[in-house]
Amino acid sequence: MFFKRFIACCIAVFIATAALLIFSEPTSTSLTKLPFLDEAALSLFILVAFYFGYSRTFFVGLMLIIPATHSLVLNVLPNLSSWLEPKTMTLAIITSSAWLLWQNDKGFRVKNSLLVIVQIVLASLFVVTLSRYILPPVINLTTLLSQIGIQYELDTNNLILITWALVVTGLIRSLLKPSYTNVSILTMMLALAIATSWSLFINGGLLTGFNTILALLLTVGLLIESRQMAFRDQLTEIPSRMALQQYVGTLGARYVVVMADIDHFKKFNDTHGHDIGDQVLKLVAKKIYDVTGGGKAFRYGGEEFTIIFADKQVHQVLPFIEQVRTSVENYPLILRSKDRPKKKPDRKSKNVIKRKSTEKKVYVTASFGVAEVMDKSQGFEQVMKQADNALYKAKKAGRNCVKTA
Repeated sequence: MFFKRFIACCIAVFIATAALLIFSEPTSTSLTKLPFLDEAALSLFILVAFYFGYSRTFFVGLMLIIPATHSLVLNVLPNLSSWLEPKTMTLAIITSSAWLLWQNDKGFRVKNSLLVIVQIVLASLFVVTLSRYILPPVINLTTLLSQIGIQYELDTNNLILITWALVVTGLIRSLLKPSYTNVSILTMMLALAIATSWSLFINGGLLTGFNTILALLLTVGLLIESRQMAFRDQLTEIPSRMALQQYVGTLGARYVVVMADIDHFKKFNDTHGHDIGDQVLKLVAKKIYDVTGGGKAFRYGGEEFTIIFADKQVHQVLPFIEQVRTSVENYPLILRSKDRPKKKPDRKSKNVIKRKSTEKKVYVTASFGVAEVMDKSQGFEQVMKQADNALYKAKKAGRNCVKTA
C-alpha cells in the first residue's frame, strides 16, 4: 500500500517538474506574470490543513511559505541573508519535515503548537549549525564505500549528505506508518532534496511553479487522507457505513446484498473482554473483506457487516459467501494468559521456570443472509431488509450458515 501511494505521488510531482524544465523559458516567463501564485497555493493548503485539523501538515505549509516569500523577508530582515540562502532554507524545511514525520499529530492547542514550533526551530538550528560550522564542507565517502565493497571515489557536500540522510529517515517512518499525509510529506522532501542537489529552479519563475506543485501535492494527499478517515472504519480498517451509502448510489439495476453477523458475539465479548472482542471483529472483518467474486465489503455497525455484489445474482455469489463462512469458521483465535511475559525468556538461562502452556484456541463463526433485486422498482433499503430477514433465518437455523431470502 505504501509503495502504491509513494509511486503515485512521485509520478505526479516528477511529471509536473519535468514539464517545468522542458518548457523552462516560456514557463518561467508565464509564471513570473502571475504574482503571488505560490503564496496563494500554499495559503490554500494551510487553510485546508487547519480546517481538517492536521497540525503537522499545517506547520509544513508555514515553512514552505518562507522560501515563497524569500525576497520579501530579505527586504524586512537583511541581516539574515546568510541564513536565508535557498539551500539553507531547504535544509531547514527538510529537517523540520523529517522531525514532524516522526511525531504524532498534536492538534492545535496553544501549548502543543508552541511545543511543536520550539521543537522544529531547535531541530533546524541544530542541523543547519552542524552543516555550516561543525562538519567539514566536503566529506569524502570513498573509505565508507570501500568497506561495503564499492570501489568508487566520492566527495560530497555535507549539506547534500545531511539532506539525503533526512530523506532516508522520512522514508523509514513512512514505511513504518504509511498514510497519504506521510507519503505526500516524504515526496515533498524528496523533491526539495533533488532540487537542492542539482541546483534546479534557480530562476524565480520556475521556483514559483515548483512551490505551487508542492502545495498542490500536499493538499491532494491531505484530502485523500481525510476521505480515507471518513470512509474507513477505524477499528477494522475496512470501508465504513458512510462508504456503503456512497457506493449504493453507483449500483445498477442488478445486485446482491449480503448481511453478515458474528454468532454469539455479545456472549464472547462478556466472557473474554472487549480487547479480545475487538480482535475478533478485526479477524472477521479481514476474512469478509477478502471475499472474491467481485464482492465489496463494509462494516455496517457493531458485529454486522455488509457485502455488495454488483451485477450479480444469488446463485453466482453463494460459493464465494460459503468460502468466507468456512474461512471464518476454521480460523483459530489464540487466547494467551494475562501473566504471560511480554518478552520471550532465554531458553539457555538456568533460571527459566517451565510453565504449563496457558494458550487456548477458540473459534468464532458467522451467519449470512443473502438477497437480490427481484424487481426494478425495489430500492436498496428493501433489498437490505430482505437480506436481514434471511440473516434472521440463518440464526434460527442454528447459526454458522448461509440463507437466502
